[in-house]
Amino acid sequence: MTAIIKDIPFNYEEYGKGKPVLCIHGYMADHRMMKNCFEPIFKSLKGYRRIYIDLPGMGRTPAANYIKTAYDILELLIEFINQVIPNENVLLAGESFGGHLSLGLINKIPDKIDGVFLLCPHIDSLIYKKESTLTEKTSLYVSDILQKRENDPDIKKLLDIAVIATPKILRDYKTSILKGIKVCDKRFLFKHFSGDFSLKLKEDLKGIK
Repeated sequence: MTAIIKDIPFNYEEYGKGKPVLCIHGYMADHRMMKNCFEPIFKSLKGYRRIYIDLPGMGRTPAANYIKTAYDILELLIEFINQVIPNENVLLAGESFGGHLSLGLINKIPDKIDGVFLLCPHIDSLIYKKESTLTEKTSLYVSDILQKRENDPDIKKLLDIAVIATPKILRDYKTSILKGIKVCDKRFLFKHFSGDFSLKLKEDLKGIK
């Protein structure tokens, strides 16, 4: 499906009827990240309209030169919600960069949002200044067949981030994440776009509890 927001054709998929749930994926990925994660759960639940969006420069939604910061995408998401989900409150599910955007939506349109689920959210250190010490990444289990093929670039990328790595997890990674990464607009994402919010919005977000 397509929604035209400020001349940008936003690609999205939706399933089911009922309470709207807007699912916002992470940086470089696309809607498949969220769809493949959440649809197996929603199959056993009734009464939810799931909306999986492609952010600008990712998936099938093109970028635009006027998009320079995360605040610009935030404004586009508000327009998307007003157009695709008019006169209804919405639930949010955001992963990584999508969680970053979800916090912005909570701040900008709090009366429109009834709840939020954050999956591995990106939290800016300027918003939350609590210092933390992370342990080194540890793999709990890597199957023998993947260890033998660790020179495969796709497997290497998985092993760099996975705590548990099996052939099934590799298949899911390729389908849900890697396909999106391979089609994203890397010139836009790494040379033109800043995934940051304005200092004022960061200050406002400090008040979110």
